[in-house]
Amino acid sequence: MPPPNPMNPMGYGQPPKPNGLAVAALVCGILAIVPGCCCGFFGIPLSIAAVAMGIVSMQQINASMTTPMPQGGKNMAIAGTVCGGIAIALDIVGVIFNVGTQMMNAAGSGHV
Repeated sequence: MPPPNPMNPMGYGQPPKPNGLAVAALVCGILAIVPGCCCGFFGIPLSIAAVAMGIVSMQQINASMTTPMPQGGKNMAIAGTVCGGIAIALDIVGVIFNVGTQMMNAAGSGHV
């Protein structure tokens, strides 16, 4: 019989497999930050998807803790949710600055 794994205090065997939505939330959250910095509207769907998938995956992971095969990846879900939230904030700031810049350009040219 192999010795107990200190990284898996629940017993022997493999560590829990990560939740698929947690992985997807992290990927979407990371990918949403770049368009949020420069393109505004292109990052909004990715950032909303990252936040939604992160929240749902955390609920699924918490619900699976009482089952014989718990799911892992809670840190990925949290990171995806945080990245998605940051991307939403960057999208909002980018849209505000873009609208403000266009209004200033229109006011300067006399086309208000």
